[in-house]
Amino acid sequence: MCSHVYQSYKVPEFNDNLQENHLYMKVYSYLNSLSSIEDSDFTNLFTEKKSNEIILHLDRNQIVGDEFLGARVCWYNKDGTRSFVLKIRKADKRRILGPYLQHIHR
Repeated sequence: MCSHVYQSYKVPEFNDNLQENHLYMKVYSYLNSLSSIEDSDFTNLFTEKKSNEIILHLDRNQIVGDEFLGARVCWYNKDGTRSFVLKIRKADKRRILGPYLQHIHR
């Protein structure tokens, strides 16, 4: 029997009823605040119509790493879909998943 080391969690922009997933925007803002997105080899740059703020955004399949409570996690935008995928080691999942998502949600 094969044991997988990582578990993945998808955060879509909309649910099956096309209702907005508020966690998606929290993750979007959080990822844009990480220094690792600035250090990546390729990142999309945007500005909003009524703002001078420059926004960094993950490109399709781009991976951005993060660290929380000593555990490494990574995020990616799978195939350019309107969703993010969190990849976390199963050994760290019970210890950090809840607190990490609460940290992002604040």
